[in-house]
Amino acid sequence: MSTVKRGRRRGGVARTRGVSPMIATILLVAITVVLAATLYVLATNLIPGSGTPLLGSAFSWGTPENASGTAPTGCASATLYCYSIEIAGAGNGVYDSNFQLNLRSVTGFTLAWSIDTISLVSPNPDRVIATYSVTTGSWAPAGSSTGAIGAGDTIVIQPATTTHVAGLNGDELVAVGVNGYAGTVPSNPFS
Repeated sequence: MSTVKRGRRRGGVARTRGVSPMIATILLVAITVVLAATLYVLATNLIPGSGTPLLGSAFSWGTPENASGTAPTGCASATLYCYSIEIAGAGNGVYDSNFQLNLRSVTGFTLAWSIDTISLVSPNPDRVIATYSVTTGSWAPAGSSTGAIGAGDTIVIQPATTTHVAGLNGDELVAVGVNGYAGTVPSNPFS
């Protein structure tokens, strides 16, 4: 027969045992994980732009060109300075409304636009599918265009004056993500 004595507290109440140290450790870790996950969800919903894809993951520039003297589609005349840059890559679901255009000097300063015409030209068929307003920072579709951007589309820039000798040489075009995209995608400088 076992002679285990049960401890008694004052007042004759039996002593009860707590949770084992191993179970207590597991419970503390579980509570910590749940709290960390809750804080993560709260923080990511409070940070602007979180969960927004970067424009650079769906969009890329080709080589910028000085197209002066060639009068590409979107440029009024071969006697005017014109610059073009091809869109080398554009994922499905990228539209002209997903980016704005900035002009930046090689030293990194944003330049004021003094541009007359900025056109988005489709290669097939060779036609203007949208024009960009530097005043409002938005695209206006031309004809029956849906605004979808595709690899091979070209942005043609025609400076406002015919006396702008240097034109955009040394400057770069920067696509700025808006309406569902974040981040920027700079081009190489125009030459």
